Amino acid sequence: GAGNGQIIIYSALNYGINSFGIEINENLIIEAKEKIKLIKKEKKFKKRLFRKIKLIQEDFFNISLENYNFIYIFSLPTMQKYLKHVLKTANPGAIVISFKYSLIDFEEILKLSHKLELKDVQQDINTYYYVKL
Repeated sequence: GAGNGQIIIYSALNYGINSFGIEINENLIIEAKEKIKLIKKEKKFKKRLFRKIKLIQEDFFNISLENYNFIYIFSLPTMQKYLKHVLKTANPGAIVISFKYSLIDFEEILKLSHKLELKDVQQDINTYYYVKL
């Protein structure tokens, strides 16, 4: 899920992207909302950007992705088997971004379009960009 909202908050405030987070854990949603309140107090960002952030408490594995053009996931390989039915609900042409782990056995619904490699002294990190077929 969206966790503590770090990615959706950053995307909305720094890039003006409508950012929608889905998180099942109520405590993480509360933490994200508190983080947003603190950032608002700093007055570094225009108020309209905060309207681009939306958080809901829901199980990601039970939703439809048909309304989203870009889907960012950080899914451990052991959890990927649960993603397929959810990703099938995305519209053709939707971009699925997978941080750190490539998506295995999704060839019938996703096509890898780009791999971004970040070389680091301690650990290489990859981000994978897929197009929904």
